[in-house]
Amino acid sequence: MLHRHSAMTAVITICSFLLISATPAHADDVIEEVVPTGGKSVLEITPVTKRLALSADETHDSTMKVTNTGSEEVTVHIYAKPFSTSEDGETQNFDTETTYTQIARWITIKTESGAYEPEAVYSIPPQEAKTIDYKISTPEEVPGGGQYAVLFVEAEPPEGNTKNVIQTISRVGMTIYATMPGEPKRAVHIEGINVGSLILNQAISTQTRIKNEGNIDFQASIDIKISSIFGKQLYANTVISSIFPESIKTIYAGWDDSPKFGVYRVEYSISALDISASGSHFVLVLTPTTLILAISLIILAIISIIYLAKRKVAANNENAPTICIG
Repeated sequence: MLHRHSAMTAVITICSFLLISATPAHADDVIEEVVPTGGKSVLEITPVTKRLALSADETHDSTMKVTNTGSEEVTVHIYAKPFSTSEDGETQNFDTETTYTQIARWITIKTESGAYEPEAVYSIPPQEAKTIDYKISTPEEVPGGGQYAVLFVEAEPPEGNTKNVIQTISRVGMTIYATMPGEPKRAVHIEGINVGSLILNQAISTQTRIKNEGNIDFQASIDIKISSIFGKQLYANTVISSIFPESIKTIYAGWDDSPKFGVYRVEYSISALDISASGSHFVLVLTPTTLILAISLIILAIISIIYLAKRKVAANNENAPTICIG
């Protein structure tokens, strides 16, 4: 009876893992890209982030340094774009205008002729840097809260015959975080924390869905620790991500090179403004092959239990005493 109970307990435990869906993966935002592919970016900018406190009806002057790290002269195209991120936390939006991205229309760049225009073009010799002047001219009436944009520096493709030639176009951007006058509203809501009990052929991870219900950005911090079932820490990391006003973002924190099989303990700690949450979870990591094997073992265990139960009933019937009447 003890063996039957232990076998059934094992079956129930494995089934409980298999009935939970697998965990998806997400990546955080990065403002630097090489398009399409095929080489190393030849542009560097300083700074890569700018935080400003602006007022209505004023002009803010600033600069950005662009360095050509390549071996040939490069022509760069400089322009501003609105900046926001999608709910999945992976996609960056540079074309969607909202109440909080109007600053992209307030930015002008100094051209080689000395005029300030929405766009500018410069030629930078190899291994040299160019200081780019730009202005942010705010209107008389501005919405309170945050304003967000990216000041892009994009290398134009070289002239000449480019047929059947793969070109690497470098584009880097400086993210501008500006705060406008008015009462800042800071409010956060953690809408969901997902740590799958079964991870099928994916990395061990957590996904946290955070909503910014205010009018200014804030940073959310997620700490994750992964240990073996015996308590040995195998991985630890901290992910910090910006959440823009009146938006929802899913933040991924995980071990990309995690093992493909085993049982592990995941501990997480989340902090955003004055809200925090923490917890721990055991996860089962399987490949499709081991999943099929596990299901086969479960079926085999169930069949064995049923077979042993029937044999015991049959044996009890055979050993039962015969009662004769008459």
